Amino acid sequence: MRAYEAVFIFDPELSEDSVTQLKERIVNTINSSGNLLGIDIWGKRKLAYPINKKLEGIYYIFEFMGDATLPKELKRLTTITESIIRSMIVVNEKKTKFEVSKEATEVGSSIKMKDSEEEKEDTSEITTSKVELEDSNDFIGSDSIESEESVEIIEEDNLKGE
Repeated sequence: MRAYEAVFIFDPELSEDSVTQLKERIVNTINSSGNLLGIDIWGKRKLAYPINKKLEGIYYIFEFMGDATLPKELKRLTTITESIIRSMIVVNEKKTKFEVSKEATEVGSSIKMKDSEEEKEDTSEITTSKVELEDSNDFIGSDSIESEESVEIIEEDNLKGE
């Protein structure tokens, strides 16, 4: 399921009952195959340009989750309904309030579990590293760690001197 955001502009000449019925029709369509996350009512606003000789419109913004068929069904509904003068449905890329709160709860519990597991892994890596270093110090020399090139040069000098 994906998050979507839909903006519907209703005809400003509709009665409040008609607006409520239209809103309920959209909500029922969303709830039939998705989850309604929220409705933001902007109310009556001036349009940027005249649409069907109307200068104002009633704005409603719906946030919902659904599969790919839901936006197609809403688009079909808006094209056959003359009371909706404009509509736009987009995938909501940013996190919705619902998703953020849900993820915060899930992430909070998983972070605690991961932290305790990572601490165990980190300590085992550190002890392994110390053992390897101690072994290498004993092999090469206890005071300083020499590179492989210097060890080879020393061995060649020892062979020449014998």
